[in-house]
Amino acid sequence: MYGLRLLRSRRNSRGNKVAMASGIIGIPDSLDLNVEYLPIPTHATITEHEGHSAEEPYFDPTVPRDVNAFRGKTAYLSCRIYNMGNRTVSWIRHADVHIISVGTYTYTSDQRYFILHDNTSGDWTLQIKWVSAKDEGTYGCQLNTQPIKSYYIMLTVVGKMPDQSTYPESWWEKENNLQHRMLADVANVPAAYIANEGDMYVSLGSTLNLSCILNTSDSQLFWYHDGEIINYDSLRGGITIIVEKSNITVSTLHIKNTSIEDSGNYTCSPSNANSASTVVHVIKGECFGSLIVFVCFFFSFLFFILTLIYLKCSESVDEGCDASVC
Repeated sequence: MYGLRLLRSRRNSRGNKVAMASGIIGIPDSLDLNVEYLPIPTHATITEHEGHSAEEPYFDPTVPRDVNAFRGKTAYLSCRIYNMGNRTVSWIRHADVHIISVGTYTYTSDQRYFILHDNTSGDWTLQIKWVSAKDEGTYGCQLNTQPIKSYYIMLTVVGKMPDQSTYPESWWEKENNLQHRMLADVANVPAAYIANEGDMYVSLGSTLNLSCILNTSDSQLFWYHDGEIINYDSLRGGITIIVEKSNITVSTLHIKNTSIEDSGNYTCSPSNANSASTVVHVIKGECFGSLIVFVCFFFSFLFFILTLIYLKCSESVDEGCDASVC
């Protein structure tokens, strides 16, 4: 549980209200936050924040500014910052001028909010679970420069997720000429699909590769393992994600040197579509895949039977065991 204490407010040279605040619980008193309450942005103010030099921090302008999320699903609002240095990122909700987060700390009792941060890419993502109409509006990703730099994202909450079974199937091909099934492409309904259908079997110590395909390019994809978001910066290491975007989005998860703990349910969760899942089994030895497992079991059983016959013949050799059997 965290809170903020408002110290003072004033107007800056541009007429915008500036507040000084510090932490109450969980944050040292020495950390002061200079949060600027900017007006709802127009296209002119958005363009103003995009000018930058080679050294100063700036936002990636290719990150979507308009995000749609289905009611009851999870929304992901992202900004990507280059040349950030030791500066601090804050998320602001403009509807009530509420400070949602500073860094990775959230300043709200609403447990639906969570900050996802990937040090390798400079991404700062605000995750909002179980969104409803009240969550609609403009959100600002702010960097504590002088003057403050902001990146604005408009969240729109749309109706209930449509039933994909009512839409026709479509097919697409990639470089390997393998066809993959995709639902609702013609109807322009977002749909996610994991290329590896059914259960997957991988041998211990090998590399796990999972590909998730989404029939749109304006959504973000997140990977989960047994309900927990996959952390690329974990001490385990060896986890990478490669994203390809064209008219579709393909996100490929690579996990090197798999262990038994890597077994379980893997879910690809888009920000505006139903999730797709598969189950991975990491097993010892070279026998993997449902067919290979059966073959290994068959030969193991055959070897066991032959061993019993050999032992039986060895015990009965003095009694005149048939040579054709022994």
